[in-house]
Amino acid sequence: MIKKTHSTLLILALFLSSFGPAFALKFDDEPLEAGETINLMESLKETEVHADTTFAHFWNNGVSGGTDGYNAIIDYRVETHSPLYNWDGHEGKIVTRVEGFTTIDHPGRDDFFDDALVDIPELFIQDDFKISGHDAQFVFGKFANRRFFDKDEIAPDPFDIGERPFFGTLANTNNILNLINQRRDADHLNSIQASGSYGFVTSIKDNDGDSFFDRWGFKQAFAVAQLESFGDNFYGISEANKNWGEKYPGQFNIGLIYANDDVFRIPNGTTDGDTSYVPYASWVQKWHKRLTSYIRYALHNATDGSGASYSHNQITAGLVTKPTDKDILASHILWNESRVGTSPIINLNFWIHKFNKTINSTVYYVWKYGVPSANTFDGEDNNWFIGAGLTATI
Repeated sequence: MIKKTHSTLLILALFLSSFGPAFALKFDDEPLEAGETINLMESLKETEVHADTTFAHFWNNGVSGGTDGYNAIIDYRVETHSPLYNWDGHEGKIVTRVEGFTTIDHPGRDDFFDDALVDIPELFIQDDFKISGHDAQFVFGKFANRRFFDKDEIAPDPFDIGERPFFGTLANTNNILNLINQRRDADHLNSIQASGSYGFVTSIKDNDGDSFFDRWGFKQAFAVAQLESFGDNFYGISEANKNWGEKYPGQFNIGLIYANDDVFRIPNGTTDGDTSYVPYASWVQKWHKRLTSYIRYALHNATDGSGASYSHNQITAGLVTKPTDKDILASHILWNESRVGTSPIINLNFWIHKFNKTINSTVYYVWKYGVPSANTFDGEDNNWFIGAGLTATI
């Protein structure tokens, strides 16, 4: 994952935009009138559609033995929410997402639509209801884990599921968790296919009170990463979370992923018949209306093709500040202990400027230390990336 990240850092930070009202993208999710069941005309009338597209340039310094690189891309996302019913305390809706990606300027590629990637990573029905006054939810269909798990309530942007091949994959997200629903297309430079999982999610959340025993939540998923081989791709996620109200916005998550052979899609990642486990935890805290920090940890325990056990550790920490209503500055550190014996440290820094409700720009630079390289004495090298992008959102 980390070895390939240097070629997949694009220029969009939409999910971090949710740290301030000027950057947030939120679906209103208006339900049908109470007592209404499936009504095609009303559902179409209340359907919400949001979309964005990014045009980005980036340059990278190759590790020893490699070459410097340049790339320009354009990609898009379209998401729709349509209400289905509002009956007996249950509010149902259907959510779908489409995305596309193509390289528009890269050495050796002359075709604008060369291996263009178009995918439907999500198509699910969501039912919201209450159990003893607590908010509850049931989801069935094709969904991305990032939408529901290790998701921070102080950054609740629903348009962020961590599926884009951009530099944000290093920040404020659990990359090991994302591996379940991300797969690079071997025929297309920089692509990540956001494939989604097939199954269901159920959750319950207490959103009232301020005592220690209030504002707890629990989520559970049983799903299949790929339908081609159900048994090898079955997995579950169990997560508990706790936040501490509006006065001191913050949230702690702790979870466990238990996955069969092919779920993480890593060659020789798990011996046939074995289960891999990923305990994870995160803490996100909003210290001030213009300052937020976070730290995340994940540990992937599995067995490789030879039967030997291994662990893959990852720690991510970051600081995000909003000096004005139109600007975000951030710095993030990621440490990754890989199976090949190297432990790259990655420092990501960026600036986002919001011109208006539709257009924002991003500039960033990344330093990577200890990148695996077979052409150096100690097997490691350093390199850098710089880039700029423009995003339109409707």
